[in-house]
Amino acid sequence: MDRYLPINLDETLEEHLTYHSVGFSIIPYVIEYDFERHDFMPLHWHKELQISWVYEGTLEFLIDGESVRVGKKDILFLNSNKFHSSSAIDGNAKTLCINFDLDFLHPKIIEDYIKPILENPNFIYYKLPMVGNFSKYLSSILNEIPTQTTDLVKETDSTNYFQVINLINLIIEEIVLKFDGTHNFTESEYFNTLNKLLSFIHQNYTQKIMIKDLTDYAHISKTFCNEIFQKYTKMSPIQYINAYRLQIAQELVINTDESISAISEQCGFGTISYFVEQFRLQYKLSPLKFRKKFQK
Repeated sequence: MDRYLPINLDETLEEHLTYHSVGFSIIPYVIEYDFERHDFMPLHWHKELQISWVYEGTLEFLIDGESVRVGKKDILFLNSNKFHSSSAIDGNAKTLCINFDLDFLHPKIIEDYIKPILENPNFIYYKLPMVGNFSKYLSSILNEIPTQTTDLVKETDSTNYFQVINLINLIIEEIVLKFDGTHNFTESEYFNTLNKLLSFIHQNYTQKIMIKDLTDYAHISKTFCNEIFQKYTKMSPIQYINAYRLQIAQELVINTDESISAISEQCGFGTISYFVEQFRLQYKLSPLKFRKKFQK
C-alpha cells in the first residue's frame, strides 16, 4: 500500500469537502502524486459529481472494482456515490479535479436531461476525449490554482466560476449526446456491504482481525467476503487489513517522531520484527530509512 493523500473521510469513507461559497457547490483543486513516495488516493466516495483531468503522467483509477487508465488526452466524469481510488502508474502525476453539485442548473434541465443518465444504474463513469474547448477551459482553471506550496492537495478561492460552469455544461452536453445506456454496473448490495466491512476494519485495525470477524459483523459468507474485496481492492480481506495498517504506519513514520516500536504497536502488528519486514517488503526501505528520506 502506498502513501495516501490527505482528504477528509468519515468512518464510512465518504469524502467531505468545504466549499468556498455557501449554497454554491463547485470546487476545483489539484492533486499531486509522488511516484517514488508511493502516493495514492485511498478508496472513498462522495455525493458530488467529479471531473478529473490528469494533465501530467498517467493515473490508474479503480472505480467500483473496474480499472480505468486516465492520461492527458482524457477527461474522466465520475458519477456520485461510487467507490474509487487512484494511483500513479509509472512516474509522478498531477490531476485537476472539479467536484460539484448541479444546483447551478435549472431544475427542468436536470429533470429532463441529466437525472435520467445519473440515475441509470449503468452510468458509473464516462471517459471523454480531450476535444474542442475542453483543453482551453481546463488549462485556464488550472492556471488559477497556486503552485508555490508544499501541499499535496491544492485549491484556490479565486476561481473564475463562469469558466468552470461553461466547462461542466460542455462535458454534460457531450455525455447526454453520447451515452448509450450500457455499462457493467455494481449492485447496491456490494456498495453497502463493502462500506460496512471497511468501516469495521478502519475502526478496529489496532486489534487482531480475522475473516470470521468480518463475516459475522456483515452477516455474509466467507466466499462473498473474499469476492467483494477482490472486486473493489484487488486484495484478499487479510491483505487489505495488512495494507491499511502499513498505510497508517507510513504516515506516522513520515509525520511523527514516535519510535518504530510504538508505531508498530499502534498499527496492530504483532511484533516489531514482523512490522519492519512487512514495511520493507512494501516500501523497499526500512521504516527508519524511509523516515530519513521523506520526513520534512
